[in-house]
Amino acid sequence: MQFAKKFGQSQTIAWLGLGVLILGAHRAHAESAPSPNWQLATDDTSITLAVVNNRPAIYQLSNPAQGWNWTPTHTEFPLLAHAAVGSGPMQVPDWKFQDAAVDDSNGRKVTLRFTSTMPKMELKSVWWARKGPGPVEELMTISNQTGDVLATTGGDMITADLAFVADSPATLWRFNKTPRGGGPDAKGVVRTDVGVFTDKLAPGVTVKSEMGGHPGDCQCDDDLPFEMYDVGSKHGLYLGYLFGYGLSITAATGDGLHLTDRLYLNDGERVEAAKDQSFTIPGLIIGTYQGDTDDGSNQMKKWFWNYKIPVYLKRADEPLIELCSDQTEGDIDKLLALVKSTDFAGLGVGIYKVDAWYAGDLRYCAPGAFPYPHVDELAAALHAKGVRLSVWQPDNIAEDQLLARYDKWHWDYYRSDQGGVHNADYAGYIDFWKKLDDLEAARPGFRWENCMDGGSLKSFGDCERMAFMTTSDSPDALSFKKAVYPNSYMINPLQLKSDCYCRDIFELRCAMEGCILTGVPSIAGMADEATMKKEFTLYNAKQAPILRGADIYHVLPMPDGKNWDGLEYFNTDIAKGSLFLFKPGADGGDSHTIKLKGLDRAKTYTLTFEDRPEQNVKKTGAELMDAGLPVTLTGPRASEIVWLE
Repeated sequence: MQFAKKFGQSQTIAWLGLGVLILGAHRAHAESAPSPNWQLATDDTSITLAVVNNRPAIYQLSNPAQGWNWTPTHTEFPLLAHAAVGSGPMQVPDWKFQDAAVDDSNGRKVTLRFTSTMPKMELKSVWWARKGPGPVEELMTISNQTGDVLATTGGDMITADLAFVADSPATLWRFNKTPRGGGPDAKGVVRTDVGVFTDKLAPGVTVKSEMGGHPGDCQCDDDLPFEMYDVGSKHGLYLGYLFGYGLSITAATGDGLHLTDRLYLNDGERVEAAKDQSFTIPGLIIGTYQGDTDDGSNQMKKWFWNYKIPVYLKRADEPLIELCSDQTEGDIDKLLALVKSTDFAGLGVGIYKVDAWYAGDLRYCAPGAFPYPHVDELAAALHAKGVRLSVWQPDNIAEDQLLARYDKWHWDYYRSDQGGVHNADYAGYIDFWKKLDDLEAARPGFRWENCMDGGSLKSFGDCERMAFMTTSDSPDALSFKKAVYPNSYMINPLQLKSDCYCRDIFELRCAMEGCILTGVPSIAGMADEATMKKEFTLYNAKQAPILRGADIYHVLPMPDGKNWDGLEYFNTDIAKGSLFLFKPGADGGDSHTIKLKGLDRAKTYTLTFEDRPEQNVKKTGAELMDAGLPVTLTGPRASEIVWLE
C-alpha cells in the first residue's frame, strides 16, 4: 500500500522519517531546520531537507555510523534562474514553494513543488532515499506552461551549488573515463596512465572537472560523472552527476575545510522545451560513507545494482561471454559455415558479434548501404545453437527503423557505434535514452551493447540502459585494465566488457576482470579453442556469480604493464570472492604480500589458488587485512586467481 501526505507552505508539521539518527559526540554543530522539514535516510546517508528562501535546502548531511555533519550551515539548491518564452528575452522566474508530498512505500520520497507565474512554470524537486545502502537521489523536473517554446541556457541548468565542511583536510578523487589509449593532454598528462586523480584540497585550491564530454563531442577523454571527497581514508562524501556531460567546479575556501562544488550542464548551450512539455535539470546522487573510497564506491554500486541496473543482468547466466567474428564476415557463405560448424555454446559463449566494419557484402546495417542480406539466416543459425546475435549498427538510427530491423532480422543486441549515435547535446541524450526505453518496452528481448567510438558513453543514464559497454577502444588487455581500474569505482564490473584480442591465458584472465569480449579462435594469434573453453568454463562457473553484485577493491596500484597489478572482488550475498593478480614482467619481483579488504575480521576464509595449489591457505579476515596474503608468481606474464570463501 502506498502512503502519501501533503504539506502546505504554512504548515508546521516536521516529519521525523524512518530511523532516527543518534549521532556521536564529535558531530559538528547543526543549524536548526525550519518547519516543515523531512528526514531522508538510507543505511549510510542521512539528510534533513527543508525549504528556505523558496528553495530546497539541506540542513544536515551525515553518515549514521561516523556521525560527522557535512552541512552545519544549510546549503540551498538553486532553481532555474533564467528562462525565455518564444523569441523573447530571458526572464527571472518568481519561484514560490507550494506544497510537499511524502511517499513511504519504498524508503522515503519527498516531492517539493514550486511554481512561477512569470514565466509560467511548475517545478518538482524529488528527493528519494531508498531502502538499503547508497545515496539520496535528487531530480528536478520543470513543466512548461507558457503556451510557447521555453528556453534556457546550459549555465542555468544547475544541478547543485553545494557548500559543505570537512572535519579534516579532504582529498578530491576523480576518475578518468578512458575511452581509449591516448597521448599527453594539454598539460602533458597521459590521463589513461593516471586513471585516478587525487587533488588535496587546501585553502585557495580550485579544481574544474569536465565530466563525460562536451556538447556535440562525447568522445573526448574527461572525468567520469562521479567524484569523492575523502577524509584520510576514514570517511567521506560522494556526488554522482546524472547526465552524459557537465561541469563540476570545486573550491576550498577559508581554512581549506570549507568546500563548495557547483555542478551544471555547460557554459553555452541553449536548451528548449516545446509548448506543454517538461524537461529535467540533470539530477544528483549524494552519499556519505565510513571507511575509504573503495567502501564508499561499493555502497554506491550496491544501490545501483539494487535499483538501477537492467534487471536481466541479475539472471544466473549473466554476464554472457561474447565472441567477435573475423574477416569471414565479408563472405556470407564462409560466415554461416563457421557458425554452423562451431559449438560456440559448448565453449561457454553466449553472444556472437558481427562487427561489420569490413567492406564485404555484409555491411549489415549501414544506413543506405546493402539491403541487409542474410542477417536473419545468421540469427537463426546462432539461435539454433543457443547463442545470441549482436550486430554493429553505426550512427543515429531512427527509432522506427531500428525497431523494423529488430523485427525483420532477429538480432538480439544493438551494438551502437560512431560519434553520430546521437547529437551529444542535451536533446540528443534525452532522445537517445527515450529511444532505448521505448524499444525495450516494445520488445523485451531488445538489448543495447554500448559502443560509441569505444568507451565514450559512460554516464549513469547509459549504465541504466546498457547490457555492457566497450570499456576501451584500444583492443589490448593492458588498455582494458587501465580502463577498468578507474571505471570500476563508478560502474559495476559486469558491465565493463573487455573488447580486446586475447592471445593466451594471461590476457584471458585480464578480460575476466570484467565481462569478456574477444575474437573467435580462428583469428590469427588468438588463444586456441581449448584454452578459451577452459578459461570460459572457469569464468562462467566461478567469476560470473561473484560479479553479479560484487564489491571491488583496488588492492594494488594502477596497471602499468611492468609492475604487479590486480583487483579483489567479494560478493557478500554469496560470501565468495576472487583476487586477480598479474605479474607482467620482472619488475616488482616474484613475491608480494597483498592486504585484502572488505572481509569479516572474525571469520576464517579458505583461499584456493587456481594455478598454484601449494599456496592454498586458511586465514582469518583480520589476518588477511592486517598482515596480508603472501603470493609468489615466477616467470614473466604470470597470472593467478585466488578464490575466497
